[in-house]
Amino acid sequence: MKPFLSLAALAALAAAPAAAEVPSALIHEGRLYDAAGAPVNVPLDLEFTLYDDADGGRAVWSERHEGVAFDDGYFAVALGEEAPLREALAGGARYLGIRVGDDEEMSPRLAVGSVPYALVCEDVVGDVHAASISIGGALVIDGDGRWVGDVTGLRGEPGAQGPRGEPGAQGPRGEPGAQGPRGEPGAQGPRGEPGAQGPRGEPGAQGPRGEAGAQGPRGEAGAQGPRGEAGAQGPRGEAGAQGPRGEAGAQGPRGDVGPQGEVGPPGPRGDVGPMGLQGPPGPTLFQWAAFRFVDVPAAGQQPRAAATLTFTPPANGWALVRARGFCNVMGQAQSENGVGVAIGANDVEAFDPQGVSGWGVMRIPATTALHHQIPWTAERLVAVTAGESAALSVFVRHEIGAAADDCSGSATVEIFSGQLP
Repeated sequence: MKPFLSLAALAALAAAPAAAEVPSALIHEGRLYDAAGAPVNVPLDLEFTLYDDADGGRAVWSERHEGVAFDDGYFAVALGEEAPLREALAGGARYLGIRVGDDEEMSPRLAVGSVPYALVCEDVVGDVHAASISIGGALVIDGDGRWVGDVTGLRGEPGAQGPRGEPGAQGPRGEPGAQGPRGEPGAQGPRGEPGAQGPRGEPGAQGPRGEAGAQGPRGEAGAQGPRGEAGAQGPRGEAGAQGPRGEAGAQGPRGDVGPQGEVGPPGPRGDVGPMGLQGPPGPTLFQWAAFRFVDVPAAGQQPRAAATLTFTPPANGWALVRARGFCNVMGQAQSENGVGVAIGANDVEAFDPQGVSGWGVMRIPATTALHHQIPWTAERLVAVTAGESAALSVFVRHEIGAAADDCSGSATVEIFSGQLP
């Protein structure tokens, strides 16, 4: 390890008023690096020793701090909390040695500055820097440096009036005062010049029409007025004699397209296009079976195998087993039943909710009717290997109640070669 110590390696733990007891502990701060030059960040034990000589000499004080915390190499400890420092600092210069864990003590030792010797000061020498000064519990000088104690015997005769000082800077403007009372109206001033003509106001309302005056003499004829609108078209007269044919006029614009004509007869058949890509092979119906069963086991009893399909697939791929049918419920009025149908190698696998097989429950409502016909379906997809025999069964059981009987249906096995489409 190699340490780096800040310039203020030792400092008093806290300041205290002149009349209070001097603190007995000192704060030591520093920074510690490992052998690779990286700051230390793990807790370590530190041992501090004061000597009366920079090399060798006699140890006058020692204190060990266990589990000191380091943050990016920085640390701080309070020396003197376990072993008092006052007597160790009296009697001459002191040098601080530091040992990390079980390593050898670091060198060189650190010379102890003047601050720790405040622990053994008995009086104040030089300037005093205090927030305030009290004597016998009575405040004499306040925090602003003003004498607030007894002035008896301190104040002399008033001196002569000194010269007036320069005016100070303009202070900030104060807030406006309250509105004063309104004064008496002043005397009427002279009439001012007329102002500029204002804008013309809106026309007033139309007044009532006056009486008609006497007929005046006829005036001169006025100017010809504008031509009036053309009157209505009169009836068409008789057609006149056919005149000679005139010259052909210029070509007029093209008219609108006429309506679509009838579809013409079909043309000759074109050539056959190229053959498209071959699609994937569809499933092969490998096996089919019909079945019927009665007396479906009641809820809680062992499921019953209604049909079993045993087959040997011709190729590797997938076998899709489908079963469908319906159940008749007879003679169970006002009851609620549910029949489960599932497919698997055994009844445990077929009805396992964590397995790959799917199964459902036919919910038969509670009504007054004595006959229900409920359709059902179940299917399962399993991987198969060519030449290896496989057997899957259709299992039935009551999930609720015990009234379903006379169930029938069919089951098929379809083989998909290779991967599923």
